[in-house]
Amino acid sequence: MPPRFDPLHKWLGIPASEQPPHAYRLLGIAPLEEDADVIANAADQRMLFIKSLSSGPNATIGEGLLNQIAAARLSLLNPTKKAAYDKALRNYLAGQKSASAQRSAPPALDAGALFGQFTLFERIGGDMLGPIFKAKSRTDGDLVSLKILPPAVAKNDRLVKRFEREVSLMGKLRHPNVVGGMKVGAQDGIHFLVLEYVDGVDLAEILNRVGPPEVAKTVGYMMQAAQGLQYLHENKVYHRNVSPDNLLVDRGGVVKVANLMMAHIVEASYLDDNANALTRTGEMLGTVDYMAPEQATDASTIDDRADIYSLGCTMFHMLAGRPPYSGKNMMDKLMAHRDAPIPSLMEIRPEVSKGLDRVVNRMLAKKRAERQQSMNEVIAALKPFATNGRKPGFWSRFTRQ
Repeated sequence: MPPRFDPLHKWLGIPASEQPPHAYRLLGIAPLEEDADVIANAADQRMLFIKSLSSGPNATIGEGLLNQIAAARLSLLNPTKKAAYDKALRNYLAGQKSASAQRSAPPALDAGALFGQFTLFERIGGDMLGPIFKAKSRTDGDLVSLKILPPAVAKNDRLVKRFEREVSLMGKLRHPNVVGGMKVGAQDGIHFLVLEYVDGVDLAEILNRVGPPEVAKTVGYMMQAAQGLQYLHENKVYHRNVSPDNLLVDRGGVVKVANLMMAHIVEASYLDDNANALTRTGEMLGTVDYMAPEQATDASTIDDRADIYSLGCTMFHMLAGRPPYSGKNMMDKLMAHRDAPIPSLMEIRPEVSKGLDRVVNRMLAKKRAERQQSMNEVIAALKPFATNGRKPGFWSRFTRQ
């Protein structure tokens, strides 16, 4: 197995849960790939991408990562070395799979299962920190969202710290457009977070089931999301992962910002002084389709304008039916966010007005100084194009049993 090179791998979006990454993961290709051309091309693309970002304070980080990619390339293109490496990798992956199965077996987190004082219903979401279930408290009968930290994840100290940070944030921030936290606890050594239950769907599900909503309704959704994000920013918290998956809409048409796992706190008013050490220099966090150009190189230095960019990408997706940029892989998309011209919504969806197109275009400016400078400014710019987004009968197709 290759040596650790944390935090260099963060430039390639390889999460801490997958460390140390094997050579194939480092090059962004399938494990045990046999095609030498695929391996060589992948390595060349990685190198071009890293070189494009390796300047100024990033030069040392980039040089180290280029060395790792070059070593992986040489190893996988040498038949003798590749055969030995593949044999070791097969054994390693088999051992990981077996260990993971053993760790994850208990308890059975399925619909209908009992977990402490809660009865679990269907799974309604989740992320790298574990699944989220719709659940019912057997103590008071309240419906809640229950986020459970699996035993396997609990062995990763850094992920546990992110979970604890999310717990602290959710418990202290209160806004009608932000999902609230209620309490934390542990059951048989398994940590969990009790969240406000939002009886509705996320915007990604609306897109998948129905397609792009009406223009004015979409703008109304985005204004509500901006209000929640403005509240977070006023409390010196930047979300860093705004996307359709992390914006929920309840049955009354109220939008709520969810999932603060990746949030960056610029003042330690909620946590200890080491809160931001979880985000290291050179680390990339977020969802590539919605990520601001500056966030791809160093997530520790972003501010509210990165969330403005991500909300702009989300609005573009909601109106156009696709994210603003596409690509064959993650690197193509990152480069497009940085270099490609901003696409016109009007050309994709003619009912989008020139004025609204200008607002979204500014949200997607490559340089953050050229974007709106606060969510309040975004809200004011969107207001002429919005309705409250509520429509009788709209929720019938989303009813959960």
